[in-house]
Amino acid sequence: VVLGNMLPDALGANCFEHNYCNGHGACVVSTSTCNCYEGWGADTDVAVIKAADCSLRTCPSGRAWADIPTGAKTAHAAAECSNKGICNTATGTCACFPGFEGDACQRMACPNDCSGHGRCMSLREMATLPEALPLSNQTYTYEGAETSTTWDEDM
Repeated sequence: VVLGNMLPDALGANCFEHNYCNGHGACVVSTSTCNCYEGWGADTDVAVIKAADCSLRTCPSGRAWADIPTGAKTAHAAAECSNKGICNTATGTCACFPGFEGDACQRMACPNDCSGHGRCMSLREMATLPEALPLSNQTYTYEGAETSTTWDEDM
């Protein structure tokens, strides 16, 4: 009988106030807190809102279209829905603002899908086309410094 009374504490009864992490995290009995799983508010998840009881989904993140720089050449940090959408915490999906698309709203949408007369491509793709730069016959690259100058290479 004594063993039965001790068993709930050993199994995470201290997380009762967090609804035992809602099945989306592990209870840290010593601190009565939840370590949420990825996608449910883990320390590695980039999210505006994280529930202490792991009850809310987080959304995909991408380089922010707009944010505050953290250095002379450091900006566009990872942001939920790339700062161009709203996270639905029930489903873990982004509702992108008009003109943006992708699971993390990380790409600009091509207007009218190029009206059927072109191909939507990233800056990195466009830089490799010989006809993209009519003033030169060289092929350029636009990549490699994703944390500073070419942050938008795949957008």
